[in-house]
Amino acid sequence: YNIPITMEEYASILWRMWNGQKMPMTPEEILQPQLAVPQPPQDPITRIKTLAQNGWALFTVGQTIWQPIQQAKHFMTLDADCLALGNSLVSVKEIGLELTKAWKAWVPGWLAGWLAECPDDPRQAFAFAIETPFWLRHTFRALGRLEVVLALAGREDVTSAEFVGAAKPALVLKSFGDPSIPIDRRVLSSVGLGSRGAKTKFHAILTGPNRGGKSSFLRGVLMNVVVAHCFGAAFAAKAQMTPFTWIADGMRLDDTPGKQSMFEREVAFGSAVLAKEGGRGLVLYDELFHSTNPPDAKRTSELFCNSLWKKDNCLSIVSTHVYSLARSAPPEAVDQMCVAAWRSEKEKLLFSYKIQKGVCEVSSVDLLLKQFGLLGRVSPKENES
Repeated sequence: YNIPITMEEYASILWRMWNGQKMPMTPEEILQPQLAVPQPPQDPITRIKTLAQNGWALFTVGQTIWQPIQQAKHFMTLDADCLALGNSLVSVKEIGLELTKAWKAWVPGWLAGWLAECPDDPRQAFAFAIETPFWLRHTFRALGRLEVVLALAGREDVTSAEFVGAAKPALVLKSFGDPSIPIDRRVLSSVGLGSRGAKTKFHAILTGPNRGGKSSFLRGVLMNVVVAHCFGAAFAAKAQMTPFTWIADGMRLDDTPGKQSMFEREVAFGSAVLAKEGGRGLVLYDELFHSTNPPDAKRTSELFCNSLWKKDNCLSIVSTHVYSLARSAPPEAVDQMCVAAWRSEKEKLLFSYKIQKGVCEVSSVDLLLKQFGLLGRVSPKENES
């Protein structure tokens, strides 16, 4: 009919269609609305339904518009994160290639080809790392080893470790200390065990007061041996040893809740050490069987040490407060070592923190009891001794 229609009339028709109302049937009804059949009044329930329908329709339209925008923002954030991670991976690759070129003799021969596997495009590099997760792990392992070697090489307190060939184990550390203690506070000692001509002694027993430095000494031996085997260096003036095929670390044994008590754990550790045969081993045991009562600790320590000291396939250093065990150690097989301490004329306890020959039976228990208020108070000066 080519009937002109205003936007208002068009919206009115759409509204009727949307609400299911009666539509104009002829052009006359459109041009002269008064001729149209009047709409019956809507009951309240119908009006509520109409409003709910219209509200839901508006919500659906809004969601349809907002959801693509929200997804686009989410994908942009993901892409930005992937791009940042990809750039980091490319940087790791570039740094690795530069280090490989500059320190070729000190990195694994496979590293250059391994690094080249990673694409140069950041997004592709990210996808490559996801699909090949072990690439980054082995890259960091190789570069981390180089970083440790360079850090060790730049320290004044580090020397190259020398490994010697011998059927029986041997260890010589001169002027070494615990690397975990700052160098300005580190007390240096020396130790020598194993195949050394006529003076061969494979074992040592260590005594001294609490807080005297026994654990620091043992920890220094352990850390220097491990660093020497891993990186060929030691925190010492001289480090000479045979390669050890096994190390038994009894520095910090723990119980297993519900399975093993602390004493059971200690006995199991001692049994495993005695059962070890062959190879060249190192045994470090701090505070022999200290988790049980003194009589049983003494008896168990004697049983363990009497068997341990007969072994020549391992070196051992054990610390104890059972002084009778230290005094009765066979001198031909066991070195008596101590972190010396003594009392001054004014009964002030003095610590040397250095390893010496002999047995030290000086006790620091009263000092510690006073320090923590269980036996009066200790003066700050006495505490610093």
